[in-house]
Amino acid sequence: MNFIYLQLIINKLVFNLLVIMTSINKHVLFNQPNLLLASVVNRPSKVLKTPYVADIIILDEKYVTENGLSLIETYLCHTPSLGCGGLIEKTKNIMVYPNTNSKSQTKFVCYLGIYDDINIGCQLVGVYPTSAEKIVEQCLLHP
Repeated sequence: MNFIYLQLIINKLVFNLLVIMTSINKHVLFNQPNLLLASVVNRPSKVLKTPYVADIIILDEKYVTENGLSLIETYLCHTPSLGCGGLIEKTKNIMVYPNTNSKSQTKFVCYLGIYDDINIGCQLVGVYPTSAEKIVEQCLLHP
Protein backbone atom coordinates (compact mmCIF):
# COMPACT_ATOMS: atom_id res chain seq x y z
CA MET A 1 0.00 0.00 0.00
CA ASN A 2 1.23 3.46 -0.88
CA PHE A 3 2.58 5.37 2.17
CA ILE A 4 0.70 8.56 1.25
CA TYR A 5 -2.54 6.62 0.90
CA LEU A 6 -1.95 5.04 4.33
CA GLN A 7 -1.41 8.49 5.85
CA LEU A 8 -4.68 9.67 4.26
CA ILE A 9 -6.53 6.76 5.85
CA ILE A 10 -5.00 7.60 9.24
CA ASN A 11 -5.91 11.30 8.82
CA LYS A 12 -9.49 10.35 7.93
CA LEU A 13 -9.70 8.15 11.04
CA VAL A 14 -8.41 11.01 13.21
CA PHE A 15 -10.95 13.32 11.53
CA ASN A 16 -13.77 10.85 12.33
CA LEU A 17 -12.49 10.50 15.91
CA LEU A 18 -12.67 14.29 16.31
CA VAL A 19 -16.32 14.17 15.22
CA ILE A 20 -17.02 11.36 17.72
CA MET A 21 -15.24 13.18 20.56
CA THR A 22 -17.16 16.39 19.95
CA SER A 23 -20.44 14.48 19.76
CA ILE A 24 -19.73 12.92 23.17
CA ASN A 25 -19.79 16.48 24.51
CA LYS A 26 -23.14 16.89 22.72
CA HIS A 27 -21.70 19.55 20.41
CA VAL A 28 -20.68 18.44 16.95
CA LEU A 29 -18.57 21.25 15.53
CA PHE A 30 -17.96 19.77 12.13
CA ASN A 31 -19.15 16.71 10.26
CA GLN A 32 -19.06 15.88 6.57
CA PRO A 33 -19.94 12.24 5.92
CA ASN A 34 -19.18 10.27 2.75
CA LEU A 35 -15.78 11.81 2.01
CA LEU A 36 -14.03 10.11 -0.90
CA LEU A 37 -10.46 10.22 -2.13
CA ALA A 38 -10.15 11.69 -5.63
CA SER A 39 -7.42 12.92 -7.93
CA VAL A 40 -7.60 16.14 -9.95
CA VAL A 41 -7.17 15.58 -13.68
CA ASN A 42 -7.80 19.16 -14.85
CA ARG A 43 -8.68 22.46 -13.25
CA PRO A 44 -10.34 24.32 -14.78
CA SER A 45 -12.41 21.53 -16.25
CA LYS A 46 -12.08 20.66 -19.93
CA VAL A 47 -15.88 20.22 -20.05
CA LEU A 48 -17.05 23.31 -18.14
CA LYS A 49 -14.44 25.99 -18.66
CA THR A 50 -14.79 27.68 -15.30
CA PRO A 51 -12.16 27.85 -12.55
CA TYR A 52 -14.81 26.68 -10.08
CA VAL A 53 -15.02 23.22 -11.65
CA ALA A 54 -12.39 20.50 -11.93
CA ASP A 55 -12.27 17.17 -13.72
CA ILE A 56 -11.52 14.39 -11.20
CA ILE A 57 -11.26 10.63 -10.97
CA ILE A 58 -12.57 8.85 -7.88
CA LEU A 59 -9.97 6.63 -6.19
CA ASP A 60 -12.34 4.95 -3.72
CA GLU A 61 -12.91 1.53 -5.34
CA LYS A 62 -15.73 0.50 -2.97
CA TYR A 63 -17.78 3.65 -3.67
CA VAL A 64 -17.17 3.39 -7.41
CA THR A 65 -18.29 -0.26 -7.50
CA GLU A 66 -21.36 0.28 -5.30
CA ASN A 67 -22.55 3.25 -7.36
CA GLY A 68 -21.88 1.90 -10.85
CA LEU A 69 -19.17 4.43 -11.62
CA SER A 70 -15.82 3.92 -13.33
CA LEU A 71 -12.30 4.24 -11.89
CA ILE A 72 -11.01 5.63 -15.19
CA GLU A 73 -13.87 8.00 -16.07
CA THR A 74 -13.58 11.66 -15.11
CA TYR A 75 -16.32 13.45 -13.19
CA LEU A 76 -17.07 17.13 -12.66
CA CYS A 77 -16.27 18.48 -9.20
CA HIS A 78 -17.24 21.87 -7.79
CA THR A 79 -14.18 23.61 -6.29
CA PRO A 80 -15.60 26.64 -4.48
CA SER A 81 -12.19 27.84 -3.26
CA LEU A 82 -10.66 27.74 -6.76
CA GLY A 83 -7.11 26.28 -6.62
CA CYS A 84 -6.65 27.14 -2.94
CA GLY A 85 -2.96 28.00 -3.18
CA GLY A 86 -2.07 24.95 -5.27
CA LEU A 87 -3.95 22.34 -3.23
CA ILE A 88 -6.53 21.75 -5.97
CA GLU A 89 -4.45 21.50 -9.10
CA LYS A 90 -3.69 18.85 -11.72
CA THR A 91 -2.31 15.58 -10.18
CA LYS A 92 -3.23 16.61 -6.61
CA ASN A 93 -5.34 14.34 -4.41
CA ILE A 94 -8.41 15.82 -2.72
CA MET A 95 -11.32 14.65 -0.57
CA VAL A 96 -14.75 15.10 -2.15
CA TYR A 97 -18.34 14.20 -1.38
CA PRO A 98 -21.32 13.52 -3.66
CA ASN A 99 -23.19 16.66 -4.68
CA THR A 100 -26.76 16.59 -3.38
CA ASN A 101 -27.89 19.56 -5.50
CA SER A 102 -29.90 18.00 -8.33
CA LYS A 103 -29.69 21.22 -10.39
CA SER A 104 -25.88 21.26 -10.37
CA GLN A 105 -23.83 20.07 -13.33
CA THR A 106 -21.16 18.71 -10.99
CA LYS A 107 -21.36 15.23 -9.50
CA PHE A 108 -19.00 15.98 -6.56
CA VAL A 109 -17.93 18.88 -4.32
CA CYS A 110 -14.36 19.36 -3.08
CA TYR A 111 -14.16 19.55 0.71
CA LEU A 112 -10.56 18.90 1.75
CA GLY A 113 -7.24 19.49 0.05
CA ILE A 114 -4.30 17.24 0.80
CA TYR A 115 -1.00 18.93 1.57
CA ASP A 116 1.94 16.55 1.42
CA ASP A 117 5.21 17.81 2.87
CA ILE A 118 8.36 15.75 3.33
CA ASN A 119 8.96 17.26 6.80
CA ILE A 120 5.47 17.15 8.32
CA GLY A 121 3.80 14.43 6.26
CA CYS A 122 0.33 14.43 4.80
CA GLN A 123 -2.14 17.02 6.12
CA LEU A 124 -5.82 17.55 5.36
CA VAL A 125 -6.72 21.19 4.71
CA GLY A 126 -10.29 22.47 4.70
CA VAL A 127 -10.98 24.09 1.33
CA TYR A 128 -14.76 24.43 1.47
CA PRO A 129 -15.33 28.11 2.34
CA THR A 130 -18.41 27.82 4.56
CA SER A 131 -17.06 25.03 6.79
CA ALA A 132 -15.15 27.55 8.93
CA GLU A 133 -18.28 29.65 9.29
CA LYS A 134 -20.25 26.61 10.47
CA ILE A 135 -17.58 25.70 13.04
CA VAL A 136 -17.47 29.25 14.44
CA GLU A 137 -21.28 29.35 14.56
CA GLN A 138 -21.33 26.13 16.64
CA CYS A 139 -18.66 27.55 18.98
CA LEU A 140 -20.72 30.70 19.50
CA LEU A 141 -23.98 28.78 20.02
CA HIS A 142 -22.41 26.27 22.46
CA PRO A 143 -19.67 28.05 24.46
